Amino acid sequence: MAWIFAYRETKGLLPRLDGTFLTERDAAEWDAAIARYVEQAGGEFPDFEDNMEILRTNFLAREVMTAVQDPEHGRELVAILDGESGGELLGSFLDRMAPSLEELVQEDPSLLDSAAEFARAWGGATLQNRVSVIAGAPSDLDRKDTAAVLAVAAAFFARQAAPESD
Repeated sequence: MAWIFAYRETKGLLPRLDGTFLTERDAAEWDAAIARYVEQAGGEFPDFEDNMEILRTNFLAREVMTAVQDPEHGRELVAILDGESGGELLGSFLDRMAPSLEELVQEDPSLLDSAAEFARAWGGATLQNRVSVIAGAPSDLDRKDTAAVLAVAAAFFARQAAPESD
């Protein structure tokens, strides 16, 4: 609740994904809002790192959902993940998701069909083939191929967002 209070009190300030603020003044304004909340509501200061992890997770899940809706964004994320640098945060998020995705694929292998569609749209036949490797051994979802894991995550998020049909 302290972060929500501070966000509102500061008219939309949030730490950047690396935990810093754009300016020292922004950081001071944020800290003052958190202190006001603690003083008014009682209790302890919120754990900054726990809240940053929630913020990062929400941001990265939104990135995947944007890729589901916008193939160009998906191509950009694949380029970042397959590049030399810049995809560490998203790669780490996908690494943490991989065990759950492995279980989901084992329960419902058709998830890989959807993942292959995303892969083809974002990276052509090459990425689609990388997803098909997962289909051959879903219990060993290759966490080193984060672009393929991204396609599986996108298939999962797309399925969650789809309205249920009866």
